[in-house]
Amino acid sequence: MTLRAWWLSVAVLCAIVAVAAAELVAIAGRDDAGAAPSAGTWLPLAVRRVVPVVGPTKPAPVRTVRITMGSNSVAIPVQHVRAPIVSYCPIIDGGLEPPADVHEVCYWAGGAAIGDDVGTTVLTGHINWAGVTGAFGNLASLHRDDLVLTVGTGGAFAQWRVARVEHRPKTLGIDPRAFVGHAGPRRLYLISCGGAFDTAAASYVDNIYVRAVPVPPIPPTPPPPQPRPVE
Repeated sequence: MTLRAWWLSVAVLCAIVAVAAAELVAIAGRDDAGAAPSAGTWLPLAVRRVVPVVGPTKPAPVRTVRITMGSNSVAIPVQHVRAPIVSYCPIIDGGLEPPADVHEVCYWAGGAAIGDDVGTTVLTGHINWAGVTGAFGNLASLHRDDLVLTVGTGGAFAQWRVARVEHRPKTLGIDPRAFVGHAGPRRLYLISCGGAFDTAAASYVDNIYVRAVPVPPIPPTPPPPQPRPVE
């Protein structure tokens, strides 16, 4: 083999190694949880990428978010959603019936009110209707630690952190953890339809349950100490 041919062989081998290394890096760094789920599927939180961190860690501080909202309303900032809470949800055939307007939500009359200090508040809304996405049309795409904002009667503002997102087949009935009423720790549930669409029944096969917990208010920063007067 001539010297020129030997150098060409080395160059080709290096190029092959470089391409293989690039593909390996691309595969190792790909965040499958970040890809948009296909229609009728749900991406469980358990498969979200975990990035190892060397050394001690502490939870990231929760940033206070304030947007313009009216009384009796709910907002999901990450989805640019704001919706009025119009009234309590009627129970039809054993299920909570969302408002006729897909851009509105309602609450379960047996649960805690938005401004209560204990108990669980349940809000429900449409996923879509006649081709229009509802206020709760993208609950399945929420992730742990996403924020939900509520304003109750009289303008009482509250901030919530998503703790869990679940699909529950409608054949299992309601999730009893959501419908506990006025007792127990403070919780907020957002509920809508989801999963695959059953054309024969003209209904989605699942319900989506988003459980959120209150975010403690951030205490005000104390004023700086005043300088002592010069004597």
